[in-house]
Amino acid sequence: MMSNETVQWTASDEFGKRSFFALYDALGEVVDVGSVEDVEIGADVDAELLEYVPRDEGATGSRVGIDKTERVYVLGDAQDVLAEVKAGGYCGHNEAHSDDESWTGEMIGETLLRVDIEAVRYVLIVRKGYKVRDHYSVGGYKVTLHPAAPSVLAEWLAAKQSGSVCPEV
Repeated sequence: MMSNETVQWTASDEFGKRSFFALYDALGEVVDVGSVEDVEIGADVDAELLEYVPRDEGATGSRVGIDKTERVYVLGDAQDVLAEVKAGGYCGHNEAHSDDESWTGEMIGETLLRVDIEAVRYVLIVRKGYKVRDHYSVGGYKVTLHPAAPSVLAEWLAAKQSGSVCPEV
């Protein structure tokens, strides 16, 4: 999770969630609306968020069952999915003869190379399984929508491609 994430609006009650999904109805294509516990409208996309790599974490075995996932989508005007960000992750196995697994992901900003940045309006982060009790995921389904300004994205992307230090956008 980002360290200085600012929330502009949040809801965990049914009225707030219904209102959010009425306003952003197209999100139902990538989100199980009925299972969501919390919804947020986060801070505008900035350099820190663009450099964030979503991460999956898991643990399996006879005495553990953790499955935390983060899915990040780059969305257009109609909340249509322009791209999904590749998540990195780690899964530890608690069984004999099973090796732990890890894989690399990509920064949210790297995904911009695959889309028309002028069409980007939002970054959607979907987190599941982050509530853990007694070594098992027991819930947690949170949706955070970050507004994105194409000019900020273009500035960050230009700085990255030129090899310079990213601006504080």
